[in-house]
Amino acid sequence: MPKIQLSEDGTRKAFIITMIAAWLGMFLGLAGCTVDALRKPPQAVDVQKEIGDYSAASFFTRNFILLYLGGGKQNAAALSQMTVIPGQPELPPDPYTVLDVNVIKPTKTPAGKETEWTFVVGATVIPPGTGSSQRNYFHVNLLQSADGSFKAMTWPRLIDYSPPSFEMASIYTGASAVNGPLGQMLQNFLSAFYQSGNEGQLGRFVTENFTAVPVSRSPFSSVELKAIQVSSKSVDPASATPGDRINILVTAKGSSSSTTWNIFQVALAVRLSDNEQWLVDGFDDVIDFGAVANK
Repeated sequence: MPKIQLSEDGTRKAFIITMIAAWLGMFLGLAGCTVDALRKPPQAVDVQKEIGDYSAASFFTRNFILLYLGGGKQNAAALSQMTVIPGQPELPPDPYTVLDVNVIKPTKTPAGKETEWTFVVGATVIPPGTGSSQRNYFHVNLLQSADGSFKAMTWPRLIDYSPPSFEMASIYTGASAVNGPLGQMLQNFLSAFYQSGNEGQLGRFVTENFTAVPVSRSPFSSVELKAIQVSSKSVDPASATPGDRINILVTAKGSSSSTTWNIFQVALAVRLSDNEQWLVDGFDDVIDFGAVANK
């Protein structure tokens, strides 16, 4: 292999290039070390403090809205102490009836030693004389002082707010007759499990896997099976064979009197026994579902 012979000028240039590369590498290395040394480590988040601050802010906001909407003239001084607004507010002699309040969409903005909070607050109210409830939403601004106390910065602002919503497809798309063999067993099971005074009659309608205990203090004097829906992932009960296990959703009416009742639903797994009798195998505490889409 032939040797490459550099001229004196070429040797000088190669030496200069090598020195420049060496100095440049050292400079970049030092710069990197300097940046690493100057870079501040991320501050740890005090999770307990954040949770405590949010809980205190949302609690104050809820009480503020309750007094703002439901307070009468006698509550003006107390409401005034919850704000930084000068003077006492003018409150009505006949305030709204507030059924419930929930606090959503918190935003926390540090401002020196103080902190500003904003919330969207939903309130279900009954205007006087209407007898019917309506849902309203308000924007609330709070100031949290350095000592952890709160004051409302303005009176609540009524806003138009639509909570996020979604649609869900049910997997219980099939149906089974309430007067068929499955329905007759389920009627007996529901009465034994949910009807007051029927404890001890459950064993004839469940498998050896069933471990739940009947409700001992039920408000229902009677229970009526209303509908049976079958999971799309299960076989049709009409074509089931011994050993088949299917998932169903049962709709029932539990009554305390002819004018007082609840409609409730129970997700169950049922099994066809060897002697072709339907038995309840257990409750489906967690149920499957179909496609979910935001509205």
